[in-house]
Amino acid sequence: MPSFRQTYSVISRWFRPPDDRTTFTLTPRHRKRFLVNLSHKILYCPIEKNSCTLFKRILILNSEFSEQFIASTLDPHTFLKQTGLMKPENATPFQDANYLRFIIVREPLERIVSAYMNKFVRSKRYKIALKITQDYRRQFDQPYDENRLLNFSEFVQHISEQTNQEMDVHWRPQIDFVRHEIELFQYKVTMERIAEFISILSRRMGVELDASKTANQNHYAAYPPGMNFHITPPEELRQLKSVPEADSLLTPELRHVLTRRYARDIELHQECVDSRWPG
Repeated sequence: MPSFRQTYSVISRWFRPPDDRTTFTLTPRHRKRFLVNLSHKILYCPIEKNSCTLFKRILILNSEFSEQFIASTLDPHTFLKQTGLMKPENATPFQDANYLRFIIVREPLERIVSAYMNKFVRSKRYKIALKITQDYRRQFDQPYDENRLLNFSEFVQHISEQTNQEMDVHWRPQIDFVRHEIELFQYKVTMERIAEFISILSRRMGVELDASKTANQNHYAAYPPGMNFHITPPEELRQLKSVPEADSLLTPELRHVLTRRYARDIELHQECVDSRWPG
């Protein structure tokens, strides 16, 4: 399989920068995946587990749909899904040099641990967690108990055997969301630079955005070695006062499996770390 850099190099020969390109084919995938704020000419590609709730909220509250959103009392995901608003209707946001285009990318293994903790540990009845557990138990001829979900090691084994299309969006590879559009984004933002990027959005929108809300609200803690959190049932992890750091669940073996499965994401993340922002 070609590396991300090799793929990027090949694509860049035919997929010219927005300023030079004369045509862009808008597909149903673009309408489904991307969000447009017409008021401030901003294009955003949300990726689950990468602060997408925060940025969806920012874009909605600073749009012509702000009052409708507030009156709905819905969360940003449900509001956009039910209304179908803020979808690109033409290629302009992808081509116009006056648009600010951004994406948030997260360190891949940290994202996987976060997704597991969110959907298996903190969410007691997340539908996909129940289904995955049921499928896994059936595959290995084990008794299924809806109150005994997969531990992290079992979860990694399961998702490492899935195709991208079979995966839930919360742990689907990030590269699958952007594909060759990655070069469209002037701002390839890693999680570590979110507060800095919030300041750029503040100036763009002419409003004061609270960068403090970008901080993760979970209290993570480093536990002593040998706690075996990777094979601890999520029901027991739920009883901990503090959420274990990613390294507490990532044994060398699991890290190896995930590094192979998310190799393209690791290269994408590094590409974003190395990227330069305008100005």
